[in-house]
Amino acid sequence: MAEEKKEDYWKSLAKKQKEEIERLKKNSSNNIWPMIAVILSIFLVAAIFGAAYFAIQYSGTNTSYQSLKASFETLEKERDSLLQEKSGYTSQINSLNAKISSLENEKSQLNSQIAELQKELDDAKKEKENAIAEKDAEIEDLNSQIASLNNSIERYKVWIEEYKDRIDQLNEQLGNTSEEVSNLEDIIAQCIGCGICCVELKASGSPEYDADTNSTTQYYDMYIYF
Repeated sequence: MAEEKKEDYWKSLAKKQKEEIERLKKNSSNNIWPMIAVILSIFLVAAIFGAAYFAIQYSGTNTSYQSLKASFETLEKERDSLLQEKSGYTSQINSLNAKISSLENEKSQLNSQIAELQKELDDAKKEKENAIAEKDAEIEDLNSQIASLNNSIERYKVWIEEYKDRIDQLNEQLGNTSEEVSNLEDIIAQCIGCGICCVELKASGSPEYDADTNSTTQYYDMYIYF
């Protein structure tokens, strides 16, 4: 608004100068000094207009400069703030990088421990499998021994039955032999009654087994003493 008033003022002043020059031209057309005055007035007006123009330009430039200066100061403040934020972020990044390095070291250690545990587990598993294989072999051997013992037991059962039958036969033969001995004793008693002082029976040889009749025979020798 002030610039418009200044411009109107200078236009009014220029108009008055122009009117004055026209008036001087009419009053003294043959006088050179008025012409010089007019020329000087023109230069003066031009100088005034130039000064006003430069003043206006300076005012606008100064305003722009002040605005730019304020913007620059604002930008410097923002830059300082951003630099502080950057410094804070840099510290955080460095801290995070340190944590990452620490975590990577822990990860490496854990991987090593896992590898060792896996190896121990594999060794233990292999050892267990070997032990199981040995136990299976022992069990198989025991099963074979049990089967052999079962076969032996079956054979022994057959033999026991055969021995039972043999014992029964021997008992039967023993009964017959006892009866024969009793008869011989009766004969001996009769012989003694007939004057024989002593009769002695002695087994003659070992008992003889007859496979055809499945029987055993024992022979005796009789000695009579008068």
